[in-house]
Parts: sequence; structure tokens; C-alpha cells
Amino acid sequence: NNITPRSLVIIDELGRGTSNIDGLSIAFAIAESLIQSSAFTLFVTHYTQITSLSNLYNNVKNLHMKATLEYIPISNINP
Repeated sequence: NNITPRSLVIIDELGRGTSNIDGLSIAFAIAESLIQSSAFTLFVTHYTQITSLSNLYNNVKNLHMKATLEYIPISNINP
């Protein structure tokens, strides 16, 4: 009830631990509610179907982020 267009919402893997159809339904419902709130939202999901929301709403952008891990030997780290 307190979300505003100035809010930042971060969702990570909403619906995990449920059946696929239940999790997808929960994720879609929450995503559409957040879209209508106009809050800035980062929505991380394994449900690829969620990306179709960008076809329905012009304020939805799909982004792909990649993280890499670089190994630095402890002997090379300066105290």
C-alpha cells in the first residue's frame, strides 16, 4: 500500500519453490501490479514467459545481466 513511483523494488526469483504454473501465476500477478504502480523495479526470474510483458506495456524493458568472477591470488592483494 505504500509503493509510489519513487519506490525501488527488487524481486529475486519470485515463485521459486512452487509448482511451475503456480510460480508463474504469482510472478505475473506481482509483476503486473508493480508495472501499474510505476515503481522502478528490478525483477529477476527464471520464468522466461515474464519477458512477454514488454510486448504489453511500453514501460517494461527486458535486460540481460551477466556477472563474471575474476580469480586474484591472495599473494597479489595489497594490504
